[in-house]
Amino acid sequence: MVTNSNVSSNEMIKFPNELIKIVWGNDIEQSIFERWSQPFEFSIDERSALIQYEGGPCSVLTTVQAHLLNELIFCQRCKNDWRQSSSDEIDLHFLNALVSILHLLSSTNKKIYLAYFNNDKQNKILTINQFHEQIYFLL
Repeated sequence: MVTNSNVSSNEMIKFPNELIKIVWGNDIEQSIFERWSQPFEFSIDERSALIQYEGGPCSVLTTVQAHLLNELIFCQRCKNDWRQSSSDEIDLHFLNALVSILHLLSSTNKKIYLAYFNNDKQNKILTINQFHEQIYFLL
């Protein structure tokens, strides 16, 4: 899978082709890819609400939204009402929610890889190949 004994713990590695096949299969339609590769985006009306475009992936969004709400409502370190939080504070809670999901997936004998994707042209829709060429993993 994605193992490389020569890679340091903070070095990036390229998205491997066999993992692409596991995630997407051998042949994926562009419309399905676009639905499942949309970014996390917050609503303008409710800063803590995630928006779903393109009809999916609701299972991912609902899981992340649930963990975000748990983080916001039951935050022990928060001084203010979470509804008064700034966008930066919401972003921090969002990251904490993602970490809590990763923590649930972790165990002593498993590794978690962080996929890093930087799309400088944020409004540009990428093809499947362009998307995978820009993804790297942090070990």
